[in-house]
Amino acid sequence: MDICKDIVSKLQGSFECTDLDGRIRVRTPFVYPDGDVLDVFIKPNDDAVTLSDLGETVRWLRSVTFSAKRSPKQQRLLQ
Repeated sequence: MDICKDIVSKLQGSFECTDLDGRIRVRTPFVYPDGDVLDVFIKPNDDAVTLSDLGETVRWLRSVTFSAKRSPKQQRLLQ
């Protein structure tokens, strides 16, 4: 079964699919508020499949939550 072919055909061109070293990257049409594209990664295992964004959502959330350690640039972006 070709997972990329199935994803692209069923989602009708809105998503791009690339095989990267045992993981399948699915580039979605969705973006974070800062403009970064939301990619998800699929890793087939013997009897399961792992789906991950490789921590990007947590990274983005940490960058926009309150912290006393913000740089001046981060403070300007939040304002």
